[in-house]
Formats: sequence, structure tokens, C-alpha cells
Amino acid sequence: EVLRAFIDGHHALAKGDLATVFVDRLLRFLHENTSLAVVTPQNWWFLSSYSDFRKYLLECHSWNMVATLGEEAWQSFGDRGPVAALMILS
Repeated sequence: EVLRAFIDGHHALAKGDLATVFVDRLLRFLHENTSLAVVTPQNWWFLSSYSDFRKYLLECHSWNMVATLGEEAWQSFGDRGPVAALMILS
């Protein structure tokens, strides 16, 4: 409940998934003229519940690179995880 209250109060646009909350939190640590490279699940790119978060990212940050890594992006080819993406934002 404590974590949920913190997320609701500080990361409301990204609150649907902890991974997306981490992206939002990391972006807040950036100083002017710095960038963030992060691998995240790709699902929030398309889900309607993240439309306000995507709009915020497009309006407030520069997207330097986006690469879909696929589900074989993990340690060994046989390990399948969520469809992942590498993003570099400034």
C-alpha cells in the first residue's frame, strides 16, 4: 500500500506497471543535456492506459533511438521473456 500510494502521488501517468514507473523515475533524475538508455517491456507503447504517459514523453523528451529487441533479447536464445525495447531519451 505504501508503494502504491507513492506511485499514485508521484508517477500517476506511468502507474500501470512498475517497469514504466522506473522509466518515469529515471527520466526525472536527468539533468539538462543528458540522456537515458533503458530496456523496458514494449507493451506500454500500445496500451491505451499509457496514452497520457506516451504523450508526456513525446512532448517533454527527445527520442534519440528506439529499437525493438524482441523476446529473444535475454541472456540465452532459449530464454523468452516479454517483448523488450531499447530506448535512448534525452
